Amino acid sequence: MLGVTLLFNEPPDAHQPEIRWRLYRFKSGEVLKKPLYLHKRSCYLVGREGRVADITTAHPSCSNQHTVIQYRLVAKEQADGLISKQARPYLMDLSSTNGTFINHNRLEPQCYYELLEKDTSRFGNSRYDSYILLHRIYLSLCLQQHQTHDRFSFIKFLYGLTPSLCYDSKRH
Repeated sequence: MLGVTLLFNEPPDAHQPEIRWRLYRFKSGEVLKKPLYLHKRSCYLVGREGRVADITTAHPSCSNQHTVIQYRLVAKEQADGLISKQARPYLMDLSSTNGTFINHNRLEPQCYYELLEKDTSRFGNSRYDSYILLHRIYLSLCLQQHQTHDRFSFIKFLYGLTPSLCYDSKRH
């Protein structure tokens, strides 16, 4: 693509999601007002190389093609016991120099890790830039439950709690 060799190919189970996922970016603990909408395609490349990256990052510790957010069609058991297929978000580090992290845990390169609601991710060594993944339905329900309409304050609140709430060392 544009004279740049891509470091990954989409898997056979790649699928565009039906859920309207959003990725909120934090800089120095403050949520930036514009979320990244991640529901229009089956994958998003993160990196410094603007010619191919869908989500660009300027941090010098990030690689040109750092990581990929990939939606994969997987079977999930529902509350009623039935199995249904859903496009779920996964994160894969593309053998970057400084790593990709979910909830402060470094990912093994070239392995898919499922992203769950409220997970935080960080790319490279940046201590000031991180991201939290939410979907529209979850955010709406939380705002109603906490009786607030200020979604950015609520997202900042979630961001402060997320590492302890979401840590799961057994997840791969």
